[in-house]
Amino acid sequence: MVMSHKQTTVKGDVLVDVGIAPLVEALNSFPPIETVDSCEGYGSEDAYVYFRYAGSAQETAGFLGDLAQSLSSLNSCCEIRFRMEWIGQDDKPLAKVMARREYVGPLADALVELASRHKSPSVDGTLHTEPHNSRGCRSHQQTQTPCDGTPPCVA
Repeated sequence: MVMSHKQTTVKGDVLVDVGIAPLVEALNSFPPIETVDSCEGYGSEDAYVYFRYAGSAQETAGFLGDLAQSLSSLNSCCEIRFRMEWIGQDDKPLAKVMARREYVGPLADALVELASRHKSPSVDGTLHTEPHNSRGCRSHQQTQTPCDGTPPCVA
């Protein structure tokens, strides 16, 4: 049985789950981030967003550490988990943020506040404002059940 979520568009034409859209948009407000996959979760499963940071693996780890520390200093609402994953032979990791579904809105609000401080320049030192890419809930893998918890395929 293939389950799917109601979808909405972000950045004009990118389909994402309605329940994760605020987090996708919040993450894309950080200049060095490009979201690549997301899912609002099913039942008790966490919502998640996979994204790439424009720097090296070490810079990605540093960004995640800074982000986690900043969120804790804002008295963020909820338990948030960050993870880095390498897929296949790709030398750049994917980062993943996960939270309970009911925490997506407050987490997105906290991230927007952090991004608005412009403390996160891109790798080349400039602030980019162009929209980034994000895929909807596993829509790029037609043969698998959406949001099945496996990492996305990266071309």
